[in-house]
Amino acid sequence: MPGGIGQERSQSWADALYTRSRLRKGFAGTYPPPDHGYAYDLIVTNAKVLVAVLTIVLAGCSSGSPAESTAPSSSAGASASASASATESASANESVAPSSGPPGPVETIARSTTDGILPPGSIGIAMVDNLRVRDAPSLSGKILISLDKWSRLDISSNPTSLGPVTADGYDWYPVLYQSYTGETFGWAAAGAPATPFLATLKPRCGGPGTLILTEHEQLACHGSGSVTIEGTYGCGGCGGFAAGTFEPSWLANPIDGSYTLRAKPGQGIGQIDMHKAPDAGIELPAEGAILRVTGHFDDDAASTCFIAPLVGEVPSPADERATLLYCRERFVIDSFEQIGTDPAFPN
Repeated sequence: MPGGIGQERSQSWADALYTRSRLRKGFAGTYPPPDHGYAYDLIVTNAKVLVAVLTIVLAGCSSGSPAESTAPSSSAGASASASASATESASANESVAPSSGPPGPVETIARSTTDGILPPGSIGIAMVDNLRVRDAPSLSGKILISLDKWSRLDISSNPTSLGPVTADGYDWYPVLYQSYTGETFGWAAAGAPATPFLATLKPRCGGPGTLILTEHEQLACHGSGSVTIEGTYGCGGCGGFAAGTFEPSWLANPIDGSYTLRAKPGQGIGQIDMHKAPDAGIELPAEGAILRVTGHFDDDAASTCFIAPLVGEVPSPADERATLLYCRERFVIDSFEQIGTDPAFPN
C-alpha cells in the first residue's frame, strides 16, 4: 500500500464509517468502553465522558524520527505537549527493558508479531517515551500527541485504513489512544524488531468473563472452534458507507456484510459484528430480538479476502497480511435461535 494515505481517508465517509464502528465497539470491543481488566493498566477510560470523536493521527518525531530517545518515564499518560521541537535522535538505541519497570510484568508484552505485523484489533503498548501519533503515516505528518512509555492504545481494525503502511523507512500502524479528555486516532511507527517503538500485549485468554476481549484476542483465544453468544441483535440506526473494494463482501465489507450483536455481560465479548455466508441459508429476525448465536472465527473464506479502500479516487490495496488477519477475526454465524425480545432496544 502506498504511504500517502491519511488525509483523504480521514474525511467524510471514512469519518462516518469509523465513528459508526467505534460507537458500536468502543475501546477494545464494547461501547461504553469497559474496564479492560488490566491490573496494571494506567489508562482507565471514563465511559460517561467518552465522546465518539474521530481525528486521524500518526506517530513519529519532528526531528525526522517517530520517537525521541529520552529517559524512560514512569507515567503512562500522554505527554503534556502534543508537539515537540527537540532535535534528539531516533530511539533506535532505546532499550525495551524499562529502567523503573513497566506497569505490569514484562512477559505480558508480545515483542514477536503475528505474520510479521502487529495484528489489527490488538492492544498496543508504547515501548519508548514520546511515541508520536501523527495525522498521516509519514514523518511529514503533523504530530497530534506524544505518548509516554508504557501507554496503552488500540491497533485499529478499521478495514479502510489497515496497517502497516511503509513510508520514510518505517512501518506505520493506525492507532487509537483514549484518555479522560477524549480519543485520538492516527498513525504510529513500529520501529525495528530489536528496538521497537510500538509492541502489542499478549492475548488475555482465560481471564474472567467480565474481561472484554479485543477482536484479535477473540481469534487468538477461540481459534476456529465453535463459540456461542447471547445478546440483542441490531445496531439501532447505524449506517454508513465504505468506499473501495471489500471481497468477499459478506465477510470483508464492514458495513454491508455485518450484523451487530450486543452481547450480554459476562461472556468476554462486547458488541460484535456478525457475518453470514451467502450459502448458509440464514435469515435473521427483526432488530431487537434476543438471540443465542453459534458461530466461529477464522473462516476458510478469509484466505480469499481482498481489501482496497479508496485513497482519493484510487483503490489502494491493504497489506495482504493485515487483510488476512482482519478477515480471520470476523465472527461467522453457523446457527441461531431467538430466545426473546429486548424491550429496551435500541437504547
